[in-house]
Amino acid sequence: MSDFTLGIAMIVKNGADTLAEALKSVRGIADQIVVVDTGSIDASPAIASRLGAELHYFKWQDDFSVARNYSLTKMRTDWILMLDADEELADFEKLKEFVDDQIGGIRVKILNQMQGGKSVYSHRYTRFFRNLPEIRFEGKIHEQINESITAAGFEIIDSEIKIHHSGYSENSPEKIERNRELLLEELESNPDDSWILFHLAETEFSAKNHSESKELFIKALSKNELSPEQIEKSRVRLAQIAIAEDQFELIEDILDFRSENMEIEGFRKYILSSAYL
Repeated sequence: MSDFTLGIAMIVKNGADTLAEALKSVRGIADQIVVVDTGSIDASPAIASRLGAELHYFKWQDDFSVARNYSLTKMRTDWILMLDADEELADFEKLKEFVDDQIGGIRVKILNQMQGGKSVYSHRYTRFFRNLPEIRFEGKIHEQINESITAAGFEIIDSEIKIHHSGYSENSPEKIERNRELLLEELESNPDDSWILFHLAETEFSAKNHSESKELFIKALSKNELSPEQIEKSRVRLAQIAIAEDQFELIEDILDFRSENMEIEGFRKYILSSAYL
């Protein structure tokens, strides 16, 4: 399959500060752009309309998958890119190299600009996928689509396509509290889910609740179900917490690994050096 149409599916709420740049990053390559507004009180709807997006409204139901799946019902293209209002796409032309009849999803590299804008943390996430009714998101927060892609009989592959994400540069108390509430609801139904534990630990870390964060990271690691990247990031977080608690003697053991992820490895070395200052 060398020729295909591509649509952009986006949900937004009060994203006026970054939405225009997000839409401009895909305007030249998208056959359809759908923006679903979930309750903005800023200029997000006007910006989306001005830049040529199809604008729809959806009442927020405290569930990211429900909102995203609603946006998918509005898509008419062969393939879909899920993009957020605080993201920008790069290197799109490489997508054509990966699309064939066996591929149903493509993971890209998300480059997250962290708080203060001084560091970048990357991770892979499935953002390109086929437009099929059986391919849908699951999970109230940090929603995933991989399971439905593989259940439909398709492969998911990695790519070097990049998306720049600025949303972590300013982590507001309101966003942290919203994420915590949704993750706690998920955890109540799945108390041993390592994926939920990891993301709740990250949320508590962002809120500087180090005791809760440490307990959650340790529990998530004990399940032996995290990805290598999540394991490494958990250990880096535990080292940061140890420094905050003046437990410098623990740092060397916690960070006794080498990462193939350049950003994680750089941060690991930085924390190690800081512990000896």
